[in-house]
Amino acid sequence: MEKTETMPQTEQPAMRVARRKKGDFFGRHWKKIGVFAAVLIVIIGSGIAGHAYGDKIAGRFFSNNESGSNSQSKAAGELKELPKIVAVVNNEQITKDQFQTRVNLSSQSYAAQGVDVNTSEAQTQIRENVIQNLINERIILQYAAKDGISATQESVDQQFNTFVEQTGGQDKFKEAIKTQGITEEYVRNDIKIQLTTQEYLNQKVNFSGIDPTDEEVAAAYETAKSQVQDQSQVPPLEEAAEDLKAQLIAQERNNRANAYVQSLRDNSSVQILF
Repeated sequence: MEKTETMPQTEQPAMRVARRKKGDFFGRHWKKIGVFAAVLIVIIGSGIAGHAYGDKIAGRFFSNNESGSNSQSKAAGELKELPKIVAVVNNEQITKDQFQTRVNLSSQSYAAQGVDVNTSEAQTQIRENVIQNLINERIILQYAAKDGISATQESVDQQFNTFVEQTGGQDKFKEAIKTQGITEEYVRNDIKIQLTTQEYLNQKVNFSGIDPTDEEVAAAYETAKSQVQDQSQVPPLEEAAEDLKAQLIAQERNNRANAYVQSLRDNSSVQILF
């Protein structure tokens, strides 16, 4: 089989986004230890092309409107010269429109987090992450279809309703997707893709037995701590340990899922046409 030499890339540190979660230590104390948390996220790492395979679903929508609008026009301008078909995965095409929509959404998301997406480096990294995500996503869906694995309509509806609630209700949701140039159908389809991906990997990848030791947690803490200039921003180990352990578990889950996805990709035909 013909295989591309372009391999999945993880996000560069400058492009990683630390997601705040209500109830966790870094979320509760974000203003106080934001620098430490950001360093920790960089050290812990992420999945193939930024995808958190086998872990919680991360929404790609609902970013800052103003930043999103600017980044979308910038991205759209740079993508005009792409071919109509940007990649072929096991004879299945990924279109320019599919690629451009995802680039726009990624640019908006990063811009909303304060990342300057108008630099050449940022745009190159976003485009690389997006095409690798789309390829891996397509491969997983193909294998999932062969095994009859697909997200149920009930689970899609449940996740969709959660997204709507997170945006403040139907009116704000409709305003948000209109601003970002997507439709409710697109959001629902994206949710189905993510849920199917998660279900497939949960069935195929052994995630059992992941239990970071106290020594591993302490080592991750010291590594992150050493990279923070203002040590007053660093919480005590005993306060950060629970969240550190959770992130180490997520990292190992990603590592195992990434290895499995790579094995699927090694046996797939992939062509990137730009």
